[in-house]
Amino acid sequence: MSGPAAYRPTVGYSRWVLADLQVHTPADFHHRFGNVGGPEPNAAFADVLIKAHADAGVGVIAVTDHNTLAWYPVLAEAGQRHGVVVFPGIEFNVNKCHLMAIWECDDGGYRRGQQFLHHLFPPDCLPPLTQRREPNPTNVGSPLQLAKIAAESYGALVLAPHSTAVENGLFGRGVCNTSDQVAQSEHVLGFDVYGKTHADVLTNPRRQFGDRHPAWFISGDLRDLESAGKRAVYLKLGTPPTLESLRQAFLMPAHRIRFPQHLHGKYHHVTGARFLDGPTPSWPRITRIGVDGGFHDGLGVELGPGLNAIIGGKGTGKSTAIEIIRHTCGAVASTVEDNNSNRRANFTPNANAVLGVVAADGHPYEITRSGDSTPPVLLRSGIATAVEVSRRFSVNIFGQRELAELADRQDALREFVALSAEPEFDAARAAETGCLSELGRLNAEITSVEAALETAAASEETLNDLQDQLAELGQRGAVEQVAASKALTAAEEQATTLHEWLAGLAQLGQSLRAAGKQPSVDAHDTIPAELTAHADWAEHAVSAAADLIDAAAEQISADLPVIIQRHGELAQTHRHQINVALAEAGLADPEELAVKQRAAADLERAVAAVPGQRRQLELLRTERALQIDSLHDDRALISAELQAAASRLSDRVGGRVRVSVQPAADRAALRDLLSRATAGQNILSAQLTRLAEAGPAAIVAAINSGIEQLIKLGVSEGTANKLRALAPDKVREIEQCATPDLITVEINLAPEAEVPRWTDVRRVSPGQRATAMLSLVLATGDDPLIIDQPEDDLDNRFIYDHVVRQLTEVADRRQVIVATHNPNIPILGDAELILALDATVDRSSIVACGAIDDPAVAEAARRILEGGDAAFRARARRYRAAA
Repeated sequence: MSGPAAYRPTVGYSRWVLADLQVHTPADFHHRFGNVGGPEPNAAFADVLIKAHADAGVGVIAVTDHNTLAWYPVLAEAGQRHGVVVFPGIEFNVNKCHLMAIWECDDGGYRRGQQFLHHLFPPDCLPPLTQRREPNPTNVGSPLQLAKIAAESYGALVLAPHSTAVENGLFGRGVCNTSDQVAQSEHVLGFDVYGKTHADVLTNPRRQFGDRHPAWFISGDLRDLESAGKRAVYLKLGTPPTLESLRQAFLMPAHRIRFPQHLHGKYHHVTGARFLDGPTPSWPRITRIGVDGGFHDGLGVELGPGLNAIIGGKGTGKSTAIEIIRHTCGAVASTVEDNNSNRRANFTPNANAVLGVVAADGHPYEITRSGDSTPPVLLRSGIATAVEVSRRFSVNIFGQRELAELADRQDALREFVALSAEPEFDAARAAETGCLSELGRLNAEITSVEAALETAAASEETLNDLQDQLAELGQRGAVEQVAASKALTAAEEQATTLHEWLAGLAQLGQSLRAAGKQPSVDAHDTIPAELTAHADWAEHAVSAAADLIDAAAEQISADLPVIIQRHGELAQTHRHQINVALAEAGLADPEELAVKQRAAADLERAVAAVPGQRRQLELLRTERALQIDSLHDDRALISAELQAAASRLSDRVGGRVRVSVQPAADRAALRDLLSRATAGQNILSAQLTRLAEAGPAAIVAAINSGIEQLIKLGVSEGTANKLRALAPDKVREIEQCATPDLITVEINLAPEAEVPRWTDVRRVSPGQRATAMLSLVLATGDDPLIIDQPEDDLDNRFIYDHVVRQLTEVADRRQVIVATHNPNIPILGDAELILALDATVDRSSIVACGAIDDPAVAEAARRILEGGDAAFRARARRYRAAA
């Protein structure tokens, strides 16, 4: 495997940022910052003010003093030092009604703000501030008129601060007599809930807003350091935040605006308000993907924790990217072979991918894998671990056409429903696995003991026969003759040994004579005369002994041939007599008796072990019966947990789709097992199907009871006989065969408010089936959900009404990655990241990547999903003309 793929990140995804869009400075007449050097901008206090927000976790502020932008430049510089994005803005007063205008956080936005300020206070009118630096109201238009001018002519984001405040809020009694028109216009995009906490508009906005859903937010209206961040709001903004990011947040408030959780007690009653514990997601997710080699060589993308969309024309690599993620995670291969072959063709063996992931326990990992069959590698802090990827991280992936096929695959459906099960389900399944493992051990031991007993039964007959043979041989004297034969053989061997010893005497004499030759010793004063005298004496003695041996050897050598010949004649005569006697006793070979005797002894030991083996078998069968009971209990618990999971899943998807469970009703595995067990016996499959309906326990009970009971289960007498003849291990396999629950997915085809008409999704149109399965997939599990073209077989109206809503709801608690051609999903679903792909013949490339806030991403989305601006406008003209 090559090294990890290089990671080359592109523009970041949109993410939650704590923002305060109404921050005042010492320029405000009512500030409570203390003595900070006066109202004029100074870098020292700007640094203090920005740091206070940074320390409070605020990442974005808008400086919105009344009728002045003077402090923006020094605050923007301080923001760069402390990582806080600062937008220029003003708060202005139209009669009694306060509005805010915010511009892009650059010099151009600053200039446009100053231009709008000049519009509010032309030279011939009151100045923006009094001599005491109190703000003057503008008198150049109404709130609605000025909001429209600020937005359309000066490019501002217009908001209503402290909108429920009694004295100066848009919805304060008697403050603005056109508040309903302002609320329903498209010029004021956001409305601050701060003011009168229980104002009617907060709980009953329809009276003022009509069909428009208000974008509620909250701001600090900050005038002291201690309050920094305490009244801020979470906005989902692109990276880096821009004015377009802010605008998108207020255009899509359900997706992009969240109140901090600590404000829940005070503002939970506000219609449409949603709350967030913090910006860091808690669910498992893929944080980045990098690819080296293959069709996607050079791909490097950071992924958002919520909704991510991959867009592009046909052949740009959307599906391949999804299949690379599947392959890298080591997930089960696609059930659609085209998906697998597509991945193999475009993610070649020399290509390598790396995924950055965060596991369910919150720990970060990396997963790397090449395009070949090498298993994926899990890394922690850059160091490879020996842990399988699946033990730390998993994904739910549905490639092209897989979602439609899910309803037809019971095994996949069960795993899918199990994603909604409680921990007890996994415990029961682990217990089932343990039970099956123990049954495997017991089955092996039982089979071994049964084989031993079967062998012992045959041995007993053989032993009886051998014992009869040995008894008859004994009566005929064969035993005595065999003993005589053995004695003769022993005598012959001993005589041969003696002959060989005698024949070797001549050699012994020669060896002794050589050994008796004393070593030569030079004369020396230190050598005693006695030593050489003893040596002479010893040499003489050895020589004399050698002479005696040589004389004996010579005599023996002359006599030995005659003696050997006489011994051979006597032995031959005796052997002949023994062989005649053995032949008369019925034994051709004396060794045959020993073979029979040894065989009889072995068989006696085998037969003697039978009672103990029978007791062992009984104990093993008792232990196995207890394990079978435990197995049934575990499977019953699995079924109960699966039913509960199906119920919860049905509740999540509402009254449109439901999931039901028929306990132990899936007999496919049992039918297959019966077919294998009776292979080659010409049993009709229809009979085995009927038999399988009875279930494993009933089948085994009938086999043990007799043919009549099997016939009652729907098989012929011939089949019953064949089943009765099954080997015990086959019967045991049938007894513990699983009959899982049968999962049924149904969709309600009745119109709303009518009596439900539930129909199995396998019997409805492809679109209706896709509707049901997509609803279930979106409601199930916590692991990252990756779908290739979820819009397949769905009409755009359904996608807009249901799929987009479900996707955005799910993306609040789960990562979703979709490859899609449908503009509703990434745009109206407000994808955190849109990855736009293009391709040449042999290489995919990134056209744009980021949130829709990014102009390049927006342009790519229009071109790819809408056919470009011209096509989009042309369709819009046609729709207007037909309206």
